Amino acid sequence: MAAGLSDSAAGQDKTVTLDHVKERVATIENMPQMGRGTVAICVVDIGTREVLVARNAHRIYAPASVLKVVTTAAALAKLGPDYRYTTTLQTAGKLEEGVLKGALVLEGSGDPTMGSWRFASEGFPPMTAWAQAAAKAVTDAGIRRIEGDLYIDASIFGDQIIPNDWAWDDIGNYYGAGAAGVNLHENLYHVDFQIPERQGDLTRIADIRPKQAGIRFHNRVTAGPPRSGDQAYIYAAPYTDVAVIRGTLPADAGKYTIKGGIMDPPLFTARTLADALKSAGVEVTGKATATFQTPRKPEGERTTVWTHQSPKLGDITYWLNKHSVNLYAEAFAKTLAVETDRPGTTEQGTRAVLDILGDLGVDTTGMILADGSGLSRRNAVSPRQVVDVLEKMALHPTYDVYLNSFPLAGVDDDPGGLSRVGVNTPAADNLRAKSGFISHARSYAGYVVDQSGRQLAFCMIANEFPSAGGGAIRNAFRELMVDLAHLKAE
Repeated sequence: MAAGLSDSAAGQDKTVTLDHVKERVATIENMPQMGRGTVAICVVDIGTREVLVARNAHRIYAPASVLKVVTTAAALAKLGPDYRYTTTLQTAGKLEEGVLKGALVLEGSGDPTMGSWRFASEGFPPMTAWAQAAAKAVTDAGIRRIEGDLYIDASIFGDQIIPNDWAWDDIGNYYGAGAAGVNLHENLYHVDFQIPERQGDLTRIADIRPKQAGIRFHNRVTAGPPRSGDQAYIYAAPYTDVAVIRGTLPADAGKYTIKGGIMDPPLFTARTLADALKSAGVEVTGKATATFQTPRKPEGERTTVWTHQSPKLGDITYWLNKHSVNLYAEAFAKTLAVETDRPGTTEQGTRAVLDILGDLGVDTTGMILADGSGLSRRNAVSPRQVVDVLEKMALHPTYDVYLNSFPLAGVDDDPGGLSRVGVNTPAADNLRAKSGFISHARSYAGYVVDQSGRQLAFCMIANEFPSAGGGAIRNAFRELMVDLAHLKAE
């Protein structure tokens, strides 16, 4: 492990000066792994608003998933931590002697958590239990036969579920799953592989969970070098029926599972609900289908037979930042569009985020937002702007919820990615930071209290370094964050 990531107990007594921090920044900038890339850093004392460290702080760079702290700040500020998504199951037609003469409609609100496993311990049903609960509500309403379609109304977010300029090798994978007006199981499926021992040989798809009906999978994944990790990518566009999987998986693994993004979440939801209705003894004579345009909604008097509410937005924010869930962030952006009387699109969502930040007093001049999650390479923000967001949120009524969503350093049971950072140092159970990583970009942003009791807000971004340098830059940034916890005013 690199020095500084898990220091000895003696590290508790180490004192770091501001000059040392600035020297560390210069060292990172001149690392051979940086190549011709750029480092940008801003550190501010929240109490005095004094800028302690600034390097390229006002220039804009691709922030990767650090952008999530911007999106979640806007969502908490506008919607509040108690906001919930509401999805309703409605009849559109007359019910006569157990027969619904019309459609059964599931009207979505853009809830990204519906059927997710993350909230099961809090009483929110995962996918199968969710579908069973919906089907039970139908039978409890006295419906045994539906003479019409099962309709999934996903019109709230329109039909463009993927932002305009996401990379082709991201779309189709779980982290590239788009946010629809109706989402289920985080729009996730797993592909299980059997891997041959000889490098170069073709792997075999053993299973797909949950089943993706109507999708043809073309497997081009071969056995790669031992311990080479997941180098396989799913190539699939929204609403298509073909997915091509390319790349390699480690030959010594035997078995390996990768994650895919469901290509048509509303249709997948329709089929899942149709299966649950069939199991519950409800016959549907029409189709399981979806709509994205308001004028196409089925006609008829609506009666709500079941309502599903999401966890609170504050609880969703916790997992969004702890596990960097792109789907949640994209849904937040589109929700902000809807809640500010705009169409529920990514473009309008990013405009809403900028407006909300402006209302908070953040200078958004030159900030470019292409999505809510940071997956787009076209996003561009400055470290100073990110720190400005952190400063404003430190004074906001939702700060405790916001702060708690950041991964916590040096704590084993924290679900974020910093549990091994700063162990046995002042950073442990103190430093909170959201990380970011996309091709040729690494970043961190967060809070730490230094040895003088000052609360610091910081953001550090590296862009355009060679691909092989990512690990070294990540470790260097982690060492720098630990140094901030050791920092003492002179």
